[in-house]
Amino acid sequence: MAENLAKPDGLDSLAPAQSLKNFSEIANAASARNAIKRKGALLHSSSYEIEDGVLLELAARGGAVLFSFSDVLHERGFRRGIILSKMRLLLSAARKRKCGFAVCTLAKKPEELRNARELTAFAAVLGFSDVERKDAERRMGELVRA
Repeated sequence: MAENLAKPDGLDSLAPAQSLKNFSEIANAASARNAIKRKGALLHSSSYEIEDGVLLELAARGGAVLFSFSDVLHERGFRRGIILSKMRLLLSAARKRKCGFAVCTLAKKPEELRNARELTAFAAVLGFSDVERKDAERRMGELVRA
């Protein structure tokens, strides 16, 4: 579906996450353990609850945790605050474990797509430093091409 979408200004590339061989949507600890067996895995959990052991193994294999703008876009009020808080906690845990992380849209509809400037602002809201943001952009490019 996403291949047919018009690219908004500021996007270098557009690829549906499901087409990436190293992308995994995880629902629980067991699915996370299976997903991180691949080198360079991209993990996304809409609950943003990933165990420390998974983060350590993900770091050892050169993978990254994905933070999705669409998860925040669909929530309002108190629930949006809760999901942002969970994202920040996971970001902190990923930093401690030296695990990679990146920001993406994971858009399911054309109106959910965001350009690079908006994703940069989202990364700033989560607490990414400029160095971390640039590293995340580089890492995401490498993992998408892998």
